[in-house]
Amino acid sequence: MSSHCRTLALQCVLIAAAAVVEGGWVNVCDLSPNVTFTVTHQGPDTNNPTGTYISSNCYVRMHPCTISSCQGDVPALLATITLSEAFTQVRGTFVEVGNTGSNSADDCNPAAGTTAHTIWGMSQSGHGGITVFGTPEHILYGGCAAGINFGTVGINIVPSTVRLGRELRIEAHQSVIGEIVVYRLSGLEVLVPSTTATTSTTTTDTDPVTTPTATSTTHTIGNHNLRVQQQQIDQDDRIDHLSTRIGTLESQMMDMQQSLNLARLSTPPLSTAAPSSSQCDGSGAAGCIPSVSANGQDVVVNAASGSVKVETSECGVSDICQMSQDIETIKSVLARIGAPTTP
Repeated sequence: MSSHCRTLALQCVLIAAAAVVEGGWVNVCDLSPNVTFTVTHQGPDTNNPTGTYISSNCYVRMHPCTISSCQGDVPALLATITLSEAFTQVRGTFVEVGNTGSNSADDCNPAAGTTAHTIWGMSQSGHGGITVFGTPEHILYGGCAAGINFGTVGINIVPSTVRLGRELRIEAHQSVIGEIVVYRLSGLEVLVPSTTATTSTTTTDTDPVTTPTATSTTHTIGNHNLRVQQQQIDQDDRIDHLSTRIGTLESQMMDMQQSLNLARLSTPPLSTAAPSSSQCDGSGAAGCIPSVSANGQDVVVNAASGSVKVETSECGVSDICQMSQDIETIKSVLARIGAPTTP
């Protein structure tokens, strides 16, 4: 039994353990819990499950059955506790108080065939109730530690690794109107990924029925590492995009070159001489009409006063000069950030 359980003078039950990871353990109540309630099973048609969050004490009060009896069709109420920071582990003790109503609540009734729950939203029949605790993806406590007609019981959650998220859950099933359960959350902590995090929390409760008091918790929560990682991912995505663009442009250039080669092979030999005076209007290069000439293995397209364009079914009309300039511009950007200039 942990020292925290001994201080509370409560019955404590150990739940399956996971590896402990050093980090920023922060009390749940110091992360601005926002609690919402969802009826996961109404039970009888006239039943109206209700829930309340008492922020001053960090208590969750749940009343699943609000009519005289819900036996045979036990309702379920889910409390979703959203914290201000994401976490990766949960540990500590939550206290369930089952004798605040006119009838003591149940956390499993073996006579009714109740067993621990392994998933959220399991149905329950007969007479009895149960408490389930965890995160949306993980059941950390499936119930059955406190038994029938329980009073005040502490449930100890040893450090358990969970999927990164901000939500905790409590699901309560009860079958009689007087079965109301209050959950005290001040003994729970979560591990918040951060660059620096320090916690200092002391909880005392010599009288299990009275409200526990807790000293303030000092913590510095930083998400600097997460921001840096996201910035690196964004930069890598931009580099990948630029590299892909270079590859596309170079591929288009190759297609154009192949088109020119095919044109050279399918046309009679061309003159290697410069444009004759008949091709120009006497005003210099600007007055010359485009020409094509062969020089050894090369094809030379002369468009001194215009542009060279190639049209394909995939790319449409492409300007060779503009594509060449685009490639050089992108290569220059990649060179400045130290990225490779080939895909």
